[in-house]
Amino acid sequence: MVQASADARRPGKRARARQRTAQWNAYLSDAIEQSFDVTAINIIGTPPPLQETHSWIGRQVALLRGNRTLAMGEVQHYANNILTLALPDRIDGAASLLIRDAQRSPDGWLETAPAYAVERFDYVPPADVLPSVESSDGPRVVGRVGGVDVALVNGVFGDPLLHMRVRHQRRSLLFDLGEGSRLPARIAHQVTDVFLTHAHMDHIGGFLWLLRSRIGDYPACRLYGPPGLAQHISGFINGVLWDRIADRGPVFEVREFHGDRMKCFRLQAGYLDDQALDDIAIVDGILASETGYRIRGALLDHRGTSVVSYAYEPDMQINIRKDRLEARGLQPGHWLNELKQQLLGNNDSAMIRLPDGDVASVAELADELVMIMPGKKFVYATDLADTRDNRQRLIRLAQHAHTLFCESAFTEADADHALRNGHLTTRACGEIATAADVSRLVPFHFSRRYLHEPQQIYEEIKHFCNRVLVPASMAVFDAATDTDRQGVIELDNRD
Repeated sequence: MVQASADARRPGKRARARQRTAQWNAYLSDAIEQSFDVTAINIIGTPPPLQETHSWIGRQVALLRGNRTLAMGEVQHYANNILTLALPDRIDGAASLLIRDAQRSPDGWLETAPAYAVERFDYVPPADVLPSVESSDGPRVVGRVGGVDVALVNGVFGDPLLHMRVRHQRRSLLFDLGEGSRLPARIAHQVTDVFLTHAHMDHIGGFLWLLRSRIGDYPACRLYGPPGLAQHISGFINGVLWDRIADRGPVFEVREFHGDRMKCFRLQAGYLDDQALDDIAIVDGILASETGYRIRGALLDHRGTSVVSYAYEPDMQINIRKDRLEARGLQPGHWLNELKQQLLGNNDSAMIRLPDGDVASVAELADELVMIMPGKKFVYATDLADTRDNRQRLIRLAQHAHTLFCESAFTEADADHALRNGHLTTRACGEIATAADVSRLVPFHFSRRYLHEPQQIYEEIKHFCNRVLVPASMAVFDAATDTDRQGVIELDNRD
């Protein structure tokens, strides 16, 4: 045994990162670039999804032949199945490419790479659990998708209502408007946009909660949905006497999805006449475009009723490599914002004037200074018939989504009920998610006939999709009969 010095200290996390990075940089000090076809080499380890090309940049890898490591390297580029690595020397004869869980951070440090679908999702018993399981909506699904927090407010059996909170902003988005009494009024005050699939009662009945909560001096709330939505919203508003609110009546802008355009209307409580606004052209299905994200829609069929499914598509995150900025001797400034804006606009050939007076193209600067992290898309789809056209449209909308919220109303044994009512079965839900190659599937909107056997739904979906999130224990579904059992049940993420 050797007595440690009293002055000995374990290096801190940043000190270890600096030391690790210095050794790695020294290993690649005279690196060359070599490209590999990912379809022609065995990929092992912890690779991110192939379609998320930006997630590969900066990853630490190892080239293997048998049990022997030929060399280690760092991913520089990835496009069209071609992976370009920085290697200490040219390597031939590699049979496997090991993707390690280490990656450059935006600061240039070599650190643990975050897992692509690492965010935790839980099934949480509703706070207002009732004594009878027949009255329960089942557990709520709560979790995080990239830069947003999401909650299936009324549980997997209740009225569809997905609350999406944009972190670091005081704003919320709602997908469908089922029973809203579980949400506080302050959420209604911060809702800027509501995306309705259609106007059946279980999807729009919560509008009265929103209407009442927004009496006062609030900006207009935008409502999106299928053709005819303005008439339904007008009916809700005009069904109430508004003789004592003056100009404080809630204001809504209704935008109906008509394929290649949106018909727009302005409705305010207390005013009988709805105001028609100019139509808005729709390009590539994009219904809304805000700073940091887009909402894309697809019109589907619900046994003769038009419904809309939605995709939330965040912008890519552009990070500047501080280590390379310092190596070039460049000072941060407005030119970096210009670089980011040109990248977001796909203007690779644009020229940027640097602080030292030089000029370089966006593409050149991006290769040298930028690390791009992908945004995490999620898709919300419910109440659609299992038809070939519906499947094709939803698969196209959900292609490579990070998280898909998709209805799974009936089991395969009750496929006749699904056909008669225009809903998906467990099989259809799983097959659509698999065909779209989503990273995780969250099924919901279960028929109440399965309140006592929800495990049957999950087990059937698992046969057709190995990325479905399943509760670690079905005891969470029984919590409605035990008001003392309010704990969080973690999902079994192995599924």
